[in-house]
Amino acid sequence: MRRLARRGDTIPAVPGALRSRPVLIAVGAGLLVVAAVVAVLLATRGGHDDQAAGHGGHGGEAAAISPVRFIDLMIPHHEAAIGMAEDALARRTDPDLKGIALDVITAQRFEIAQMRRIRERIAAGEPVYAPTAEDLAAMGMGHDHAAMDGSAPYEVAWAEMMIPHHAGALVLAQRVLEGDPPADLARLARGMLRSQAQEIGLLEALRQEHLPQPA
Repeated sequence: MRRLARRGDTIPAVPGALRSRPVLIAVGAGLLVVAAVVAVLLATRGGHDDQAAGHGGHGGEAAAISPVRFIDLMIPHHEAAIGMAEDALARRTDPDLKGIALDVITAQRFEIAQMRRIRERIAAGEPVYAPTAEDLAAMGMGHDHAAMDGSAPYEVAWAEMMIPHHAGALVLAQRVLEGDPPADLARLARGMLRSQAQEIGLLEALRQEHLPQPA
């Protein structure tokens, strides 16, 4: 099985298996898909969270969320992604899937630790916001985990759960950057935009590779 690029790989250099034209096409398609998904989510979410965060609504515009609200939403979002990645490692030995899952676990544990440190500095003692059902749906967390045991190959079902989940993280990262977050949180959010967009391309490549072939 050919190796897909890893999260830290430089896509323009086209290393290893990415020299395969079908995988290149899938990665590029995945990045186009995430751009469209994020644009739609940003437009449809509008000002709901902003009113709760005290920013006021702006209709269909992508308004900012506060740094503390971003952290309180992103930490459980990351924790859910880590759980999904750990499930993949426990169930499968596919090297491409395992590579993506390990990258998710390593990067997002680090980001959680960073976000907790930032929150302690900027909002020590402030109650943690509990995400609503609408928040969870907007962050791509309305997953039906029973689909993982369905008729689709596990790799396909896993990628199809992780892609909208990652897209939700991109929406949150973009929205906190619309405001004026602390410099270290802004760097963290920009890193999430880069890495998770690339990872969505890899997930789409994984999905395409494991789709059942027509008879």
